[in-house]
Order: sequence, then C-alpha cells, then structure tokens
Amino acid sequence: MREIKFALLGFGGIAQSHKHGYDILTNEGFPIKLVAICDIDEKQFHAKQEINLGASVRSDLEGINLYTDLDEMLEKEDFDVVDICLPSYMHKEYAIKLMRAGKHVQSEKPMSLSYADCQEMLAVADECDKKLMIGQCLHFEAGYEYLKKCIDEGTFGKLRTLSFERLGGLPDWGFELWYQDINKSGGCPFDLHIHDVDMANYLLGLPKTVSSVAQTAQMPLQYVNTRMTYDDGALVFATASWDEASNTGFRMAYRARFEKASLIYNGGSVKVCRDDGTEPYEAEGTRSGERKDRMAEEIRAIALAVGDPDFVNTVNDPRCAAGSIYLTEKIIESARKNGETVVL
Repeated sequence: MREIKFALLGFGGIAQSHKHGYDILTNEGFPIKLVAICDIDEKQFHAKQEINLGASVRSDLEGINLYTDLDEMLEKEDFDVVDICLPSYMHKEYAIKLMRAGKHVQSEKPMSLSYADCQEMLAVADECDKKLMIGQCLHFEAGYEYLKKCIDEGTFGKLRTLSFERLGGLPDWGFELWYQDINKSGGCPFDLHIHDVDMANYLLGLPKTVSSVAQTAQMPLQYVNTRMTYDDGALVFATASWDEASNTGFRMAYRARFEKASLIYNGGSVKVCRDDGTEPYEAEGTRSGERKDRMAEEIRAIALAVGDPDFVNTVNDPRCAAGSIYLTEKIIESARKNGETVVL
C-alpha cells in the first residue's frame, strides 16, 4: 500500500489523542504520514488540555506544517485524508467542504447533530467518491470487540440483556466551553450517550422501540437513561450523565447477560462469569490499551480504505454512525415526552 498522507483539522484535547495514534502507527512502520495541522488558535500547538480521557499525550510536532487557515492549508499541502477534530456542530459543514475539495474524511463523533445532516454527508461522499468514516472509537476498543464477538458467534448463547453506563462531570474544557452549549454539542445525548447508543446499534441494529427519561441540571438533558427493545426479546439499557460531582472521575462500563454467562466490563478488562460454576476469569486480550490504541486503529482503518482496494470496511461504516444519530433523535423525542415509548 502506498503512503497515505493526513492533515488534522482542529488541535484541542481529542486531536492530541489522535496525534498519539499517528505516532504509534508511524513507529510501527505503517505507511501513513501526518503532514499538516490546522487550528484557528495557534496557542493550541503549544498547549496541553485535560479532557475526560485524562491528560492528552502531546508528542513532537517537528516536521509537521502548522496552519491557522484551512484554505491556506488546502492550497499549500498535498494530502489524502483530513481528520476532523472540531466541535460537533461543525462536523457536517467541514466534512462536506473537504470532500468537495477532493479529500477523504475521518471525523470525530458524533457524525452530526441531526439525521438529515448525516444523510447529506453520505450523499456528498457518494457524489464525490470519497471515503467517510466517523470516530466511534469503541468499535476498536478490546472490551467491546470481545462483546461483539460473543454476540456474533453465540459464544455463551443468546444475549438477553445488556446494560451500559457512562458517567462524568459537565465538561469544562473546549473552545469557548462549546460542550456546555446544547446547540453546539447536542449535550449529553449527542456527546456522551452516543457512544453506547451507537454500540447498541453496531452490535444489534436499530431497536424496535426506545423509551428514555432525562434530567436537567446546569443544562438540558444532562442525565439520560434509555431502554431499547428488540424483536428477538433482547433488552438494552444505557445510562449517561454529565451531572456527576467533579471529583468522581470518569466511568464507562457494561454488563451483558447471555444464556450461559455474564460479562462484566468496568473500563479495564472483561470478566467472564459462566453459569457452569467455573471460577470467573479475565477474557484474553480484553485489557484496555494492552493490545492496541483505539485512535490508532481508527486512523489505520481509513488509511486502508483509501489505499487498499481489497479492504472492506465492516467496523466503521458511516451508515451505522448515521443510524445512531437517528436513534439518538428518537431517544430525545421520548425524553421530551417524559419517557413515552417511541416506535422506530
């Protein structure tokens, strides 16, 4: 495969995590190169931000051309893919602009803040014959990969119930505190809850019904609890909160109940508890970050999609990401109707 050249658009906390992914792939000899970074605030090239993933990992920017103007970067640089790490409300505008400028696009999640926007993005990708992928990073997280494998292969029989939990405080980072503006971030449903909503969609497809309740604190929909039902009887529950005390830290977890076992994941590794009475054990290869970096794997996926004609993208399909936005809209509809069941 030829070398695939990338540019980063936006260089806040999450982009700095992406930069670490580029370093990992470069060090292993994978044929990619980050050639340019653009951010309207040049101070970002020297800053280090705290986000809910912990302190961003900053690496050397030597040899990378830095810009504060996107049009200038497009004029002066030769690259294949733009990695969009901008606030959520900007994803659609810049993804479309860049695909029409002849670039493939990898964009941070959420895909956009409306399903209509997502449909337009998919249409432009088809029109321009460009690859579009969305950074739903849990698709590349070992503990969630194992869950998918168990569902797909029936390792422990049929899935009965699946419960997700994702909890943190109200984000106090980001350019002009954009997370705290629901019109810019979509609030907790589109920024935090979307991870588990998307994972449910990725694992099981769209549900038959959703019902959701939410609570307002400093901003609307700051806490969300959702139930999803499926035609085969499976139930999925997901809770997300931006209303935790600031000193509680960040938590992500799931519990999956199958016919013959339960899986327990608390952000570290997956514990398997079988019904046959054997001692619970850690599922091999599920320890977070032990085998691979999820940001690096996102980048690898779109590089392969662009550079390898035999690569088939089954893990990070943008149509799945669009479906997850549709599902999130239905969740919000239910929450605004005090938990009324919405049929999809």
